Amino acid sequence: GIADHILDAALYGLTAFFLLDWLDVELGLGIKSMLTFGSAGTLVVSLASKDIAGQVINGLGLAASDKLYEGERIRLDSGIVGVVEKMGWMETTIRMDDEHFLAMGNTELSNKRIINLSRTKQSTVHQTLRFSYDDIEVLPQVLENIKTSIRNACPELIDDGSRPFRAVWSDYGSNYLEVQVEAHFNIPPISPKYHANKEKMLHAINGAVKDSGIRFKA
Repeated sequence: GIADHILDAALYGLTAFFLLDWLDVELGLGIKSMLTFGSAGTLVVSLASKDIAGQVINGLGLAASDKLYEGERIRLDSGIVGVVEKMGWMETTIRMDDEHFLAMGNTELSNKRIINLSRTKQSTVHQTLRFSYDDIEVLPQVLENIKTSIRNACPELIDDGSRPFRAVWSDYGSNYLEVQVEAHFNIPPISPKYHANKEKMLHAINGAVKDSGIRFKA
């Protein structure tokens, strides 16, 4: 729970405090040693100790930030999507959709934009459709039919104006008219219900197009 994470953060903080205090002494001795003996080995150890401290401190920051917990599904700005398997002192392990495990240093992770999908309550479905130029005159009515069909098939649709809900002619193609359909729903994006709802929406679009007497353009 939240109390456990606060306690963990406090323990991390105390540990980081003592670590920094130790590093302050060690780095001070290391600098003196370098000045006295010109020791390249001491420089390497000092830099490595500084990196360790950075990883621990950033791990502390992640634990205290409430951005993510173990077991939650996240998306990073680099495109990585997966479940947080373990949050450690030095690194965080993410299980990706292909079942590969990615161990990412806490410093690197803390510098990324994190979207917590497990806490997202709404979802979006985008669909691109293509129609023949021969259907250009009837296209406005087809688009209205698509929206009506989605409304009837998907009760979780957000249609109160707070989110976009549209079926619009968006572009000219080389031999087709491009249409974009966008709908938002009160359904989490990583739930089985999301995929079932998306299937309903696709059936609704297909039914509306068929009832309008036209076909999709291949």
